Amino acid sequence: MIKSMRLICLLVCASLIFAACAQATPTPEPVQAPETTEVVEQPAPTSPPEPTQPEPTKPPEPTATTPPEPTVEQPKQGGELVVGLSAEPSKIDPHRTATADAIIATMQACETLVIMDENLAFVPGLATEWETSDDGKVYTFKLREGISFHDGTPFNAEAVKYNLDRVVDPTTKYEQTVN
Repeated sequence: MIKSMRLICLLVCASLIFAACAQATPTPEPVQAPETTEVVEQPAPTSPPEPTQPEPTKPPEPTATTPPEPTVEQPKQGGELVVGLSAEPSKIDPHRTATADAIIATMQACETLVIMDENLAFVPGLATEWETSDDGKVYTFKLREGISFHDGTPFNAEAVKYNLDRVVDPTTKYEQTVN
């Protein structure tokens, strides 16, 4: 039980560590339809209109066309990310908060070592595999290669160690630190 709790605590901490900013596409400004104040008077009907029979219609003739190629936009630097939340996050530093609103916002720009799937099983994320020592005190992660942070800094064991050290550093004041 303690081994599982430690793993969960470590994975929650690790899941909030790694930020890789996604490129946001600017949201277009909403367009309002022009307001019209024109009033058209219609004469009052004197008798109900006579029912008319609709004319039979033919289905359109099939045409051989190729669907257009989908356009793919290249990521752009900068932009704005709009997230709908029930409350303003107190902080969005993944090392300093564990509130639901902050996690929702932070997870839009973070990737984790492991991910919990729909069956509550841990599956690879930035770590491709991992081992736990028999006493549950040592976790060894094999990291994905070729990954970098949003600023180009490489993702490696040094970055993982730095982030885990920051989470347990008392000056960080992480809300979920386990002593």
